[in-house]
Amino acid sequence: MSDKPTTRSREYKALALVIVVLFPLLSIMVVSGYGFMVWFSQLMMGPPGHG
Repeated sequence: MSDKPTTRSREYKALALVIVVLFPLLSIMVVSGYGFMVWFSQLMMGPPGHG
C-alpha cells in the first residue's frame, strides 16, 4: 500500500501533461490543418466567387 501516493502523484503529473501539453498541441494541429486544407483548396480551385 506504500505505492498508492506515488501512483496518485504520477496520475496528477500525467493529467497535467495532457492538459498543459497535449490539448494545446492537438488544438493547434487541428486549426492549422484546417487552414492548410482551405488554403490548398483555394490554390487548386481558385478563390471563392459569387455564385
